[in-house]
Amino acid sequence: MHGDIELFNSKHKCPILYFLFLFQIIFPVIYCPIVYFMTEQPYDGIRYWQFLTITILTCLVAQSIGLLIGAVAPSLSTAVFVAPITGIPVLLFSGFFVNFETIPNYMQWLTYVSYARYSWEGIIVVIYGNNRAPLDCDVGRCIFRNCSDVLSTMDVKEDALELKGAKVYLNCVVLAGFFLVLRLVTYLVLRFRLWSHR
Repeated sequence: MHGDIELFNSKHKCPILYFLFLFQIIFPVIYCPIVYFMTEQPYDGIRYWQFLTITILTCLVAQSIGLLIGAVAPSLSTAVFVAPITGIPVLLFSGFFVNFETIPNYMQWLTYVSYARYSWEGIIVVIYGNNRAPLDCDVGRCIFRNCSDVLSTMDVKEDALELKGAKVYLNCVVLAGFFLVLRLVTYLVLRFRLWSHR
């Protein structure tokens, strides 16, 4: 009902939607330099732009999921309850909490439909891959000295499609695919809802 009211009152005009789209680019552009440089990552231009690109794509995909939930939900209260619930499997199967090897075989396919997996892998490869020098360890006991140890512990590989170092680019393409498909589905849902109310 809430979506119907917004639809017929024309609250969601195109300029507002473009403005919301720009927010998903502006905020990561502000956020990424703070996080990247405060955590003392290498001053490498390509590495930083890869980090920023993956972050922006992740924000756009997350916004697209929110728009789709808002378009499908029959009311605002339903959307408010459904949105957090959809985030649980997305994060659970991303590889952040559980290694891919520890996920049972019959559930491993779920990791491929989790956009957070591609974000997680991309960020890990950007930060610890790309021939990064050994990590600085001032403390007496250091668990990870080599970046390759971090990647192997996280069960993340740099190579994809038999191309060396292609994982970051593949993950960006997959995230862009998620973005386009989710926006298309949202558009079709809104068109259907508009058509069904005529």
